[in-house]
Amino acid sequence: MPAPECLEAYRQRVHLIAEESAVLRTCGRFETFVVSAPVGRCSTPGAAAAHASAESVLAVLSAVTGRCVAALGKHASVMAGDEAAAHLLRVAGGLDSPIPGEDHVLGQVRECFDRARAEGSAGAMLSALFRTAIRTGRRVRSETGIQRVAASFTDAAAEVLRERRARGGGGRLLVIGSGKMAAEIAERAGACGYGDIVIAARHASRATELARRVHGWVVGFEDMVSELARADAVVACTSASTPVLTARTFGAALASVCKGGSRRNILLIDLGMPRNVEADVARLPGVELHDLDGLARRQGTGAERAGEAALRHAERIVQEELKRFQRWLAARERFNMQGMQASTRLWSRTG
Repeated sequence: MPAPECLEAYRQRVHLIAEESAVLRTCGRFETFVVSAPVGRCSTPGAAAAHASAESVLAVLSAVTGRCVAALGKHASVMAGDEAAAHLLRVAGGLDSPIPGEDHVLGQVRECFDRARAEGSAGAMLSALFRTAIRTGRRVRSETGIQRVAASFTDAAAEVLRERRARGGGGRLLVIGSGKMAAEIAERAGACGYGDIVIAARHASRATELARRVHGWVVGFEDMVSELARADAVVACTSASTPVLTARTFGAALASVCKGGSRRNILLIDLGMPRNVEADVARLPGVELHDLDGLARRQGTGAERAGEAALRHAERIVQEELKRFQRWLAARERFNMQGMQASTRLWSRTG
């Protein structure tokens, strides 16, 4: 995944080699959508055309990042035609996310489309596809119970916090992040018995507003280690693409609070997508770690069945919207063919 400062150059260079293009970057994915054949000649790029375009895109990515094409190719996957279209619809619907139905990715798909339109790289094909994807994401969230699946992780995390307080754990909570899930946890912390709530986040204005709502206070990421040393419980839920808590960082925080050989146990809940906490943190003495997999198991078979039903419904919506997009493509192809025939007849008369 290229660094943020390289993204602008990457977008511009991809736009030069593709009929249309859009670059989607989220916390856990980096994807490039291109129309690699003229719309009037091919309604959906065939596999050969898509692979040829993928080689060109990888060459651009190599030039921007300084990594060789072969190394990049080992981590790249290529989709073409209906497969690529269905993939974007599933991404927008939250079906390709670690927590199904999470909200952030739909906004990121919308931002990707808005940027491509502003830069002039989204033509008729990608505009139709991204509008279909955004509509799919909205339908999935409004017509199924999938958002309840995402919310259930917050419920499970709140229950873990409540149980810890009931067992006599301290009442100082550190929330790392300031997004929707972080806000839900922070706002429910008081009912779970936590009187001191600290927000550590990179988005200062958003973190300040959240801290005001929960009567807590804000610290910068640079002060996070000292706050880890004071916290009784920590919830990490950022959109970072790499862990924000490492075994080294957490070990240093634990060592700073060990006095006379005694250790204070710390509850740690990782709600990150991808993981915010290195796996090795769980091996440190005094750490009780709960990640998404463990929270999912706590929800039980009833919640699991409800989630499966919501996912099946969401997949049906994806197929319905994919067929709608395919009908648009077919109609456009017929229109283009008719236009080509009319141009040929006109040319034969005037020639």
